[in-house]
Amino acid sequence: MAPASDFVPILRTWDAATPPTESRSAHLVGICGAGMSALGSMFLDLGWFISGSDLQPTEPLSQSFLRRGVRIQRGHDVAHLPPRTDVLVYSAAIPAAKGESAFRPHNTS
Repeated sequence: MAPASDFVPILRTWDAATPPTESRSAHLVGICGAGMSALGSMFLDLGWFISGSDLQPTEPLSQSFLRRGVRIQRGHDVAHLPPRTDVLVYSAAIPAAKGESAFRPHNTS
């Protein structure tokens, strides 16, 4: 499994010092990988809304996420990003200029 430093949040739209008052959302690029799927499950357990994409979604993981209300998109494309995504996370296995991971918002703090 990739070290934790390989999971890179590049978009955060809230002040980390302020406790959240509503559910957060995350989009995970490469969601069917071992680390990313675990992270997606953790976000779901914490009450987050998640979405994700993968070049080759695996059937068991796709079905598991679908049962929890998460649809996994095939391939990597910026069009897969929901409009109100709080956090975009991609695996180090995904090239930085590929699909959703190429999205660079004005607020990357």
